[in-house]
Amino acid sequence: RRAAAVATRDASAGSSLPIVMKTFASLRTANKEHAQPPDWSLSEGARRNSLVSFAEKYDGLSPEVASPKPELVSRRSLTAVTGDASKLNEIKGAMTDLLNTFDEITDMSATKGSDGIYGKYAVTPAGDFFLLNKAEEVQCPASKALDLLWDHSAVTVAKLWKDLIDHCDVKAELSPFQRLLHVCYSRPTLGIAQNTSARDTAVIATKSAHGNLPMITYSSVHTTLIPEQEGYVRGEAKVFGIVVKPLTDKTCSLFLGCEFAMHGGFDEPYAKCLMKCSGIDKAAARNCSLDANKALKRIKTVLELQSGSK
Repeated sequence: RRAAAVATRDASAGSSLPIVMKTFASLRTANKEHAQPPDWSLSEGARRNSLVSFAEKYDGLSPEVASPKPELVSRRSLTAVTGDASKLNEIKGAMTDLLNTFDEITDMSATKGSDGIYGKYAVTPAGDFFLLNKAEEVQCPASKALDLLWDHSAVTVAKLWKDLIDHCDVKAELSPFQRLLHVCYSRPTLGIAQNTSARDTAVIATKSAHGNLPMITYSSVHTTLIPEQEGYVRGEAKVFGIVVKPLTDKTCSLFLGCEFAMHGGFDEPYAKCLMKCSGIDKAAARNCSLDANKALKRIKTVLELQSGSK
């Protein structure tokens, strides 16, 4: 009887073993899927932005950057070498060239901020806002500036970029150097534009370097993690980036480059014609350039206070 009881228990355990193993397998599969980085791919505008060709006009990209690039493909692994990584590298090269030739660019209108901060702006044939801004010297090490600019907490972004950005949410940490952000911009305040909806974007933020130049670049992406939301029109940051150039061990310069498409009603042919003929588009771009100057001034002030320079 004892042997029979043992045999019965063994048989019972054996019958439950496949169920337990199946459960463990399901948990492993679910965990593996959950651990995979989220899908994302650069938006069409980010892949075909004007910034790269504009940079080529002034300085020409290095052969390494200007070489033909593979077509973009969606991917789950962010470490794979694909069209996304190639395009982001191309953008870094263009940002470097525009920084180096900023003073020589004459076919853009200019704005001037305070304390050695300057801006240039234009409206592209597609109606996008094209901005370049520079803080010539900041009394702060480049590493400290990069750390502050990589702080995407809602409080920091709101204080530094308040004229341009209402708030920013980190949706995914893809690596120590790359993250997905949902950026909600401030509502336009100029003329008829103030009656339009606020814009938001889903962007991939990448902290990297091009040669010895540290930088952070942002480009619009498609991702299921950041669906379009009611009350916002999905704009497109074809390129947004900041280069931190070390000048000495204790000083640096800041350079901002941006190409932004408003989309929504701004894509309508009639609206485009009206804004171009009336000069509203260029006035709006000028306002954005002035706001970017103010943002760089705030960033410079914070960095110099933190470094004890003020």
